[in-house]
Amino acid sequence: MSTTSDAIKEIVYSHIDGMGRDSIRSEFATSHGESFLAGAPAACMNRVRDLGLGAEGEAAMLTSILHFALSAAAVPSHRKAAAGGTELDIVIPGTRALLASPESAMILCIPPVSDAQGARRAAEAILGVQRVKSNIAVALVPSARGAGYTGYSVQDGTFQNIIRDARAFLASTGGARMGIAVG
Repeated sequence: MSTTSDAIKEIVYSHIDGMGRDSIRSEFATSHGESFLAGAPAACMNRVRDLGLGAEGEAAMLTSILHFALSAAAVPSHRKAAAGGTELDIVIPGTRALLASPESAMILCIPPVSDAQGARRAAEAILGVQRVKSNIAVALVPSARGAGYTGYSVQDGTFQNIIRDARAFLASTGGARMGIAVG
């Protein structure tokens, strides 16, 4: 592995390949992938923690899992995007929608933090780009309760709801009318 990021991707994609990519894609075609999103972090967590990276490693793991899940679910998104000088983890459906109409874009922040207060600070840094607070969400391994934003947490059992909520968001903002699959 050339980088820590590569090591984490190897862990995540080894799990994905073990499950079978076609099988996972089928799950997303018939549901919102809750089983995959609940199981993947649990299956990868110990190996990622063995790397000794703490919250940074956990955030990288969730990012890799979500990148695969968003593609498998055919949810349009821009990953590792930038807008207004701010780096963004994931923008649904993309940065063009965000810049044209913040009401029609959701930002998913995956901060390398170990608590809800750190997640709150990371989400607040996005407010300069996404003025619609309800369209900012955070994803963490530890509990996201108290973050003050929509939170998706492995610990709380809410991480598995991300694709369902992203599809519902796209449907509510007209994503289906733009030819975007919303499952």
